[in-house]
Amino acid sequence: MSKKIKEPFGEAFETPVGQLRWPSLGIATDFQENKDYKFKTLIVLKFDDKAKAIAKSINDLIELNFGKGSKAKSPIQTGLEYADGYEASDAEKEFLKDKIVLSANKKVDSPPTLYLADGSKFNRVAGSDQNAKEIEQEFYAGALAKVKLSPVAYHMSKDNFGVKLSLVAVMKVADGKRIGGVDSSMSTEVDASELAAFNMDNMPDSGDDLPV
Repeated sequence: MSKKIKEPFGEAFETPVGQLRWPSLGIATDFQENKDYKFKTLIVLKFDDKAKAIAKSINDLIELNFGKGSKAKSPIQTGLEYADGYEASDAEKEFLKDKIVLSANKKVDSPPTLYLADGSKFNRVAGSDQNAKEIEQEFYAGALAKVKLSPVAYHMSKDNFGVKLSLVAVMKVADGKRIGGVDSSMSTEVDASELAAFNMDNMPDSGDDLPV
């Protein structure tokens, strides 16, 4: 049974530039096998002051609605918690050890807005398989991007409550090393040679905020 939420919405925020993982931005995917199709992505961020502020705002919303020490679900994982979800190589774990991973999604009837680095919108054509494939090719696992997210508190049952991130928009900032050989089962090891070989202390930036 759902429960009334004190403060359902947190303040929307824009992430620093990070690395996309498991993006499904052109083709909505039924990850839970319950016919609840959603657009979705993870984004890996260096756990710097900006990321710490984001984590604090999400944790504050959880505490406000469910109290300190609750078993509320969170859209945040440490990099190593994320790596525990699949057979990560030692190189992958080394890459992720000082990162956090945010999970976000959006319902199929209200897809996230997509932008390229110059601020131009990547047009979405409803019902076009070709357009969906083009989006998947542009916004791929390993691409460097920043995203706009809106925290939402929910309480569906005594075992299903917490905060999720609504995926408002994604801006691809630069190409990164494509991470291949991985599927949504999260059971295939990421090859060390396919990791994004960039320094997150010196990430590229678009120079502009997301247009939305």
